[in-house]
Amino acid sequence: MPSRVEPCGLNQLYAMKYGTLPIVHSVGGLKDTVIDLENNGYGVGFDTLEVADIRKAIVRAVEYYENKSKFEDNQHKIMSLDFSWDKSAAKYLNLYNQLI
Repeated sequence: MPSRVEPCGLNQLYAMKYGTLPIVHSVGGLKDTVIDLENNGYGVGFDTLEVADIRKAIVRAVEYYENKSKFEDNQHKIMSLDFSWDKSAAKYLNLYNQLI
């Protein structure tokens, strides 16, 4: 997802729910939700919208895909991520109850 700006972004979340390795421009919500494989994450990010950087990201993703067991482990990991409001809502409710 080579977005120039991305305040939130849902497409990467949908993609991960179906086990797709996300390749994203590390900006805004994409950066917040897709942690790079090099940082013990589950996707591939690139910092600048330059053809060379996008190409490097794609090459990294293809190389990762070729290691089938690693790729499948990552698929299970990203498909089990929870980006719902359940956890956040519970934290807000807990904070609210503490303040009362």
